[in-house]
Amino acid sequence: LTDTLASTTKTTSTTTTTTAAATTITTTVETDFTKPTASKKTRTKKEKRSEKQSVPSRS
Repeated sequence: LTDTLASTTKTTSTTTTTTAAATTITTTVETDFTKPTASKKTRTKKEKRSEKQSVPSRS
């Protein structure tokens, strides 16, 4: 999901943490520099998995 126009004004930082209980917590921080105050949106996704899966690395 890449937008070439937004790539110059937005930065997205994704941190994936996998706990020992096979719970994957994905935290995405999106900073929009088009806003005067550089608003930050933080989305936290918590997934409980029955078995461990490898997280695909972002290129």
